[in-house]
Amino acid sequence: EAEGPVHTVREVGGLIGDYAWNLWSNGRLYFDFTFTGGDQTIVIRASGSYAGGVNPIMRIDITDAYNDVYYTDSTTVSANGWNYYAFTIDAPVGPHSVEIHFINDYYNPPYDRNLYIDSIQMPCAE
Repeated sequence: EAEGPVHTVREVGGLIGDYAWNLWSNGRLYFDFTFTGGDQTIVIRASGSYAGGVNPIMRIDITDAYNDVYYTDSTTVSANGWNYYAFTIDAPVGPHSVEIHFINDYYNPPYDRNLYIDSIQMPCAE
């Protein structure tokens, strides 16, 4: 769950409801994860708010200890309820940082585009 793990760092935002994290400004959630290698899928349950004629864009990065990006991909997130977004990567072996970014903030009252993250499902260790 996005609000739960102590090791998850949230740079911006706050809770929305009881369980989801609201990234209300460009920023990221990130945490360390040890990959076993090979094709693995990360699934993010997300939603957002539509504003300025555009839905929120979510980007996922996998970085190494030197902050070099190993993998990056992005997707437009629906503002019509919670959906699952899957990213399949040829995972690097070992510890890496998993970063979930909100990259297209918009605020022009009363319009406000935000990204909501409910959960992040990581592959199980073999």
